[in-house]
Amino acid sequence: MLGQFVDAVVCRAKKHEHVELLASFNAMPVINGLTDLCHPCQAMADVLTVRESLGGYQNKHIVFVGDGNNVAQSIALCTAMLGMKFTLSCPSGYEMDSDWLARIAARYPKSQIETVADPHKAVANADAIYTDVWTSMGQEAEMDARRAAFASYQVNEKLMAAAPSHARVLHCLPAVRGQEITDAVIDSDQSDVIRQAGNRMHAQKGLLVWLLNRKWIDDNIRADQAI
Repeated sequence: MLGQFVDAVVCRAKKHEHVELLASFNAMPVINGLTDLCHPCQAMADVLTVRESLGGYQNKHIVFVGDGNNVAQSIALCTAMLGMKFTLSCPSGYEMDSDWLARIAARYPKSQIETVADPHKAVANADAIYTDVWTSMGQEAEMDARRAAFASYQVNEKLMAAAPSHARVLHCLPAVRGQEITDAVIDSDQSDVIRQAGNRMHAQKGLLVWLLNRKWIDDNIRADQAI
């Protein structure tokens, strides 16, 4: 029924299986707006921002400091697709899903994905340093435990001093200032957070073009240009 009313639908769901179930009916394009497993629309905007700020994708290194959550998992996949390197720096128990990583490795055997516990070591060769809230929606009961676990994973001036001077700062917003990131960093000249937020719109415009105008894509975009 819904497929007769709309050309595409964006579905945000707590469980990834619900988006897959909706898509299985094959009634219209289904866009994953966010699930507990991944956040592909956000990751598209993130890598677009990296390309704009750093001049391309190849061999660029994104370091995610914080929880190995749905955002981190989608960025890890994007880096594997685009020939980039991805490092997660997190405390024990907050790593990315092992099954998800296995699927990435099977599909992209040359992927460069690693976990480094020490954030200062992790950012030593970073081109972009990314962070997200320590407690996501639905995890409020874990807030105190997470705050304690991630206390040494704040993106602050000391951490940025351990990174190359050209490194850019990313955050998917909204941010909890003073927790996972300080005012001095998110408002610094190295921060691409506002540009990144604007690219959410531009990346999704491109996604809709790709989904709804396949003939135009086939006529105008070479296969090696597609993500």
